[in-house]
Amino acid sequence: MVCRKPLTLVSPGVLLAEPVTDAAGNILLPRGTVLDDCFLHLLKLWAVESVVVNSENTNTQRTSAAPALDTRFQQDLLQDIQLLETAISSDKCVSVEKLAAQLRHAVAELSNQPELGPSLVALHRLDDYTYLHSLSTALISMGIGIKLGWSEAATVELGLAAILHDMGKTMVPATILQKPGPLTVSEWQVMRRHPEYGCAMLSRHSDLNNVVLQAVLQHHERLDGTGYPQRLKAPAISEQAKIIAIADVYDAMTSNRCYKTSTAAHEAVEEILSNEQLFDATYSQVLISMLDLFPVGCRVLLANGAEGIVVACHPCHPTRPKSLLIKDADGTPLNPPLPCDLAKERDVGIVKVVAN
Repeated sequence: MVCRKPLTLVSPGVLLAEPVTDAAGNILLPRGTVLDDCFLHLLKLWAVESVVVNSENTNTQRTSAAPALDTRFQQDLLQDIQLLETAISSDKCVSVEKLAAQLRHAVAELSNQPELGPSLVALHRLDDYTYLHSLSTALISMGIGIKLGWSEAATVELGLAAILHDMGKTMVPATILQKPGPLTVSEWQVMRRHPEYGCAMLSRHSDLNNVVLQAVLQHHERLDGTGYPQRLKAPAISEQAKIIAIADVYDAMTSNRCYKTSTAAHEAVEEILSNEQLFDATYSQVLISMLDLFPVGCRVLLANGAEGIVVACHPCHPTRPKSLLIKDADGTPLNPPLPCDLAKERDVGIVKVVAN
């Protein structure tokens, strides 16, 4: 039920049915905003006396989503990956059916969750980077496949290729894999062979089909031909490999490593988006749609020290939302808050989301 209510009678969790505007008609809060304590405080600062809202029984208030995949399932899947890798490294023939069955379960769970973020956050609490990266890359890749409407079978194939994409690194010396500084030319030559090593190992010792093997071989190829190991260009790279390339880079950038600290999610996204010559833009946009980087109502710290509250997101500029500045660069509260469209203010960006 839509009605106008005095601000003093509005409780957190109510949805705005009409935008809140100032005397000049400028939109302060857009229609559809869920009024939490922070927004209600802003409305009081603006001397807004009443708002048009939906019934207070609405269920649209943002809540913390539970991870789609529980920790026990993640740990079991990680263990299966380890056992598979050990078997293949020991020159044993193996079946991937158990792993495929696990991924079918993951596809079913992920299909019921519009955002991938909660699962990735939970996963990043686990320890072993090597296996964690494989599973994170698989979840991201399968999430993209699901968003694209791929069949369960095709999505599971994609997940298998993503989980196994770095299998060839078992043939790369640990001194190279864990080196804290830049690799030498000869070390890079060894590292760049890992897709070939992985494809060869998997083709000899598993029942994987050519779709999976090709994706493992090509996951470091780039659209413009600057990738490896075959320097393929866009038409020759499989769609599965294009997706895994994006998932691989995103997870690697946002993870802590022995030689670097993690990059913020929005910075990783900006890096991927700025390299359309390397990564398929269609798949990059699907990834962004799953992450929900800056939900309306979140509080953000800008690079110049100012703080703001996100009030709207740009579909074409997902890392640069519209916000209301509530503190200036010196930390002084702003009353009234100042509108700031980061898509237009290109000289300043978001550093991180901060607690409300």
